[in-house]
Amino acid sequence: MDSHPSGIEDLLDRLAKLEKHNRRFKQVGVAGLVGVALLLAMGQAPAKKTVEANEFLLRDASGNIRARLSVEDMGFGGTPQMVFFDTKGNTNLTLNGGVAGVSGGALLISGLEGQGHMDAALFSTSDGGFFSINKGGASKVSLAPGKVDVVDDQGFETVVGTQEVVTPHTGETHTASAASLVLLDKNKNVIWKAP
Repeated sequence: MDSHPSGIEDLLDRLAKLEKHNRRFKQVGVAGLVGVALLLAMGQAPAKKTVEANEFLLRDASGNIRARLSVEDMGFGGTPQMVFFDTKGNTNLTLNGGVAGVSGGALLISGLEGQGHMDAALFSTSDGGFFSINKGGASKVSLAPGKVDVVDDQGFETVVGTQEVVTPHTGETHTASAASLVLLDKNKNVIWKAP
């Protein structure tokens, strides 16, 4: 009778070892499947690719060019430029990576009718930037650090803020403060100022 209980004990030990072995086998199997899945996923990841061209064109469903990305020679080296066009092919927005005389980029906005002139510009400069709105001819409004400048079609100008001013009777040049108002004639002569 003694042999019977020890046989059950042996059987229970063997069953416990088998279950433990089975759990380890499942864990190794799951880890192996995860590893294989990761290898497959990594194999499916796109490789880093470089596309090079002198110009990229973006066309709409009708085949009309709606945007152009290129490097333009504007007389001072290659300048990256992105130009957006309306449905008639007229330029209505230009992003420049640099503009002559400006250390930085520029955003140029043209009229929707495509007259070919710049209606507004935002320049990023080392002294803080510059914004200008043109309304055909010589009329414009400009915002720059410390001043607002308004010019009409005849060339008369009003400057609120900092401005280089020449005193007519002495020829002395000084900079008016941001709290000043200067009126200039079409020849850029001061006709009135305060203070």
